[in-house]
Amino acid sequence: MSLSPDYENKLIDSNQMSSTHHRLQIGLTSLRSCVSWLFITILVLYVLYSSKFVLNTDGPNCSLPSSLDISTKENLETIPLLKNISITPTDQQKTSIPIIPPKSLRFDTDLKHIVFGIAASSNLWEKRKEYIKLWWRPGKTRGVVWLDKRVSTRRNEGLPEIRISGDTSKFKYTNRQGKRSALRISRVVSETLRLGLKDVRWFVMGDDDTVFIVENVVRVLSKYDHNQFYYIGSSSESHIQNILFSYSMAYGGGGFAISYPLAKELEKMQDRCIQRYPGLYGSDDRMQACMAELGVPLTKEPGFHQYDVYGNLLGLLGAHPVFPLVSLHHLDVVDPIFQGMTRVQGLRRLFESIKLDSASIIQQSICYDKKRDWSISVSWGYVVQIIRGVISPRELEMPTRTFLNWYKRADYTAYAFNTRPVSRQPCQKPFIFYMTSSKYDQGRKQYDVYGNLLGLLGAHPVFPLVSLHHLDVVDPIFQGMTRVQGLRRLFESIKLDSASIIQQSICYDKKRDWSISVSWGYVVQIIRGVISPRELEMPTRTFLNWYKRADYTAYAFNTRPVSRQPCQKPFIFYMTSSKYDQGRKQVFGVYSLHRDRYPYCRWKSDSPEKINSIVVLKRPDGLRWQKSPRRDCCRVLPSRQNSTLYIWVGNCREGEISEL
Repeated sequence: MSLSPDYENKLIDSNQMSSTHHRLQIGLTSLRSCVSWLFITILVLYVLYSSKFVLNTDGPNCSLPSSLDISTKENLETIPLLKNISITPTDQQKTSIPIIPPKSLRFDTDLKHIVFGIAASSNLWEKRKEYIKLWWRPGKTRGVVWLDKRVSTRRNEGLPEIRISGDTSKFKYTNRQGKRSALRISRVVSETLRLGLKDVRWFVMGDDDTVFIVENVVRVLSKYDHNQFYYIGSSSESHIQNILFSYSMAYGGGGFAISYPLAKELEKMQDRCIQRYPGLYGSDDRMQACMAELGVPLTKEPGFHQYDVYGNLLGLLGAHPVFPLVSLHHLDVVDPIFQGMTRVQGLRRLFESIKLDSASIIQQSICYDKKRDWSISVSWGYVVQIIRGVISPRELEMPTRTFLNWYKRADYTAYAFNTRPVSRQPCQKPFIFYMTSSKYDQGRKQYDVYGNLLGLLGAHPVFPLVSLHHLDVVDPIFQGMTRVQGLRRLFESIKLDSASIIQQSICYDKKRDWSISVSWGYVVQIIRGVISPRELEMPTRTFLNWYKRADYTAYAFNTRPVSRQPCQKPFIFYMTSSKYDQGRKQVFGVYSLHRDRYPYCRWKSDSPEKINSIVVLKRPDGLRWQKSPRRDCCRVLPSRQNSTLYIWVGNCREGEISEL
């Protein structure tokens, strides 16, 4: 029987497919068997390796190669200061990290641990002493009033001890708008320290027209470790005042506090510091200049009030921020806080409530009477305001502009906080209920800028870098790289010491007459000539504001212009590589000169252009933010290589400052 060719071909194909299918099944069975055995082998190896790792108590032997990529070992051995800094037991003891108490712990600071230094004028003493009597507690509060000359006194007036300030005629004062008394007032803390009072933790500075709520002074200062360096206060309510003077400055009229160890360091250097700033206006900006040299930033407590305003304080006191009220100032300038009373009478009434609950004084509460359609704002111990209609809490917590700014203008952009206008709608005018009496019942109990971030990141405030934003809008943070590449490089340093990333250190190469600003892990800037720390810690305006305008008043912090003097153009060294040396327990970072057109200058000092690279040495400090904030110090180390500069960055030694 013969088969047709088509049928024969189909039969052959069918047999081939059957054979192929059979071989495929055999292959899959073999593959499954191999995978199973491979899995069992890996499991056995993992168990054996884990057992060996657990039983072996010796840590891994991690060491750097003998020759570092960053700098040669031979050159490091030629640096005598580096040996002292990194190896000697003495320095290890100095740089050892103290045991830090838990953050939740409040220190047992009491009123007896606080000494007040009050700056007063003999011309205004008879009037201003009435303010001091309101808050001073004879036998409980400690402090001194410092006057320019003697005044007549009476016994049992309930006032602090009066002393005469030291002679300041040796200090220069060149500010034409200010008064020489600023020199005397700036030394109040140092002069109070020299009295040698015992068991002092804090010095609190204020003016003769400053009223303190002493219980709240204690509450605020109890949050901080008095054994560390703290400079505590608040800036002005006036945005323009803060721009002209400083957002980083505690305004003396509102009062500020300095911890005892910081006061000791200040006293050692303050007279030298004052000599360096003859052109400053007041006492508080001189104090801040010295704090900048010490590397200590302002720790802001919003309860200290300068009140650089005119008019009625109802809007401000009726919507106080949720912080304890610590002080009031400029009481001779603003209206009496209670209508129909003198200023002193109004304050006496406020102190009736303070005696009952000082912690809650003028704290705002917001509620609604839904039946009557009322919005109610309570400023405890001071005023209740009822407004017809429903006003959101977001609006009610903004102060109404019942006051004018320091320049007597009704300009809402002039304040360093949000405000809202007094309503022009008569039916929404608030009904105001002032406190008349009180009694205790015993039965009931982000970066919104454009351009180059060098100015901002090169002078970061003394607080940890938490986040960066708008990275698609600003320039890449490292020149010649994409945004992502630049951030990758920054994260190389972050991995080695995240707590110190872009933290600024300021030092001087006195032989070459250079000012040096180190933004650790990012950039080193060298400027010819001597620039004070007070200026260097202000960001240079290498950027534009969010509206792309070069307007220095547009920022909520102080800035300085890019220098128009070509010879003071900074030489910029960007971080190119960093590595941790296990043996020395230090991070070595190399910063290379950004090649740009640097002008030729006929200055006697050397040109930083001769430096090709800077090696920055630093010990990681993971616990730095559990201590009081302070800038690291930096020192220029000797080097045999003229083209390489070596800088040490680390904790400041006792008595070490960024001195000009």
